[in-house]
Amino acid sequence: TLVVQVEDAGGLTDTANITVPIIDADDASPVITPGQSGSVDEDAVDETTVMTVIATDSDTAGNLTGWTITGCNTDSIFRFESHPTNQKQALIIVDDNTNLDFETTTSYTLTLTVSDGTNTSTPETVAISINDVNDNVPFIVPGQSNTIDEDAADEDPVTTIAAIDFDIGTTLQSWTIVGGTGAALFEINPSTSEITYEASGGALDFETTTSYTLSLSVSDGVNTSSPETFTVNINDVNEIPTANDATVSLSEDASNTDTVATVSANDVDTGTTLTYSITNGNTDYDSDTNLPFAINPSTGEITVNDSDDIDYEVAAN
Repeated sequence: TLVVQVEDAGGLTDTANITVPIIDADDASPVITPGQSGSVDEDAVDETTVMTVIATDSDTAGNLTGWTITGCNTDSIFRFESHPTNQKQALIIVDDNTNLDFETTTSYTLTLTVSDGTNTSTPETVAISINDVNDNVPFIVPGQSNTIDEDAADEDPVTTIAAIDFDIGTTLQSWTIVGGTGAALFEINPSTSEITYEASGGALDFETTTSYTLSLSVSDGVNTSSPETFTVNINDVNEIPTANDATVSLSEDASNTDTVATVSANDVDTGTTLTYSITNGNTDYDSDTNLPFAINPSTGEITVNDSDDIDYEVAAN
């Protein structure tokens, strides 16, 4: 305020107060407060508020408008929105959550500017961390199979099943057999996914069934996988053949090459060849090095080889 005096030629004076208000000119640029940060869950829906960004402007004239993300807004996930009550603040909002995924990108550093209508701030960065959420369903690797021998013992292992969960830090658990032709014959460890043979469910027999299927599922504690099929192939094992006892009569006056009997035998193994031999009881009574009986190694037919050894009075059987 100025005080002005006026005086006339006779020396009389008066004063006046002259008020000069200073009008604020919009001559300072706004400043975004540095070091600001926020976070958002990776499963946040569109329109979720991520954080409030604060700026200052030493000018009293003008409101802060023109908030702009000028860099690093990959996939256009975020946008600005005006603060409902404070012109020096703005909200960062999820605009498009399609590619908001912790497993792909764990954080964003956005470059921002703001204007007061005349001046634009120097670019400033804010950091937005993406919070990991258990939002991925685990899956069992398809097409897995393994083998076990048909003579396996109870609790013999088959294999350990592989599965994948794209969420970081989750634990695969609750492994379960939910179906399949071999559900009664095998069990799975709910924690380790090891499959073992359960003999109480029945015997394994290649000649009856060459393979079984198991329908499996697994959980990460929140999400459960879709069922996946695992195949157990049964290995054929060479089992002992069975020869059937028999009693036959033979006249003591039988001739050489006369048929005595044909041994009845069988082998449950597929594709095996039986070979026959006499291992005991074929005594050379006349000590001429010719044994009384011979056997065809391929057919099991027993024939008289030395009729001189066939004597009822020497050996009745």
